[in-house]
Amino acid sequence: MKANTVLVALGILEEQTRPGSKGVTHKFRVLTEAGQKYGKNLISPQNERETQPHYYVATFPALLDLINSWLQEAA
Repeated sequence: MKANTVLVALGILEEQTRPGSKGVTHKFRVLTEAGQKYGKNLISPQNERETQPHYYVATFPALLDLINSWLQEAA
């Protein structure tokens, strides 16, 4: 299972969409208010209408612990 899938399940990330050219809908992930404890949303270099989560080094071990706990409970 991918880490982002677990982070969405934990409420740390959420998926958002935006309309693109030619009728295409683009999906991207955003840190929620709860997730802002672990990082911040930066503008994506691919498109200025999207954000990209960047995680803090100081809180990353705690975030990994949350992911591992979720995975153990799901097993």
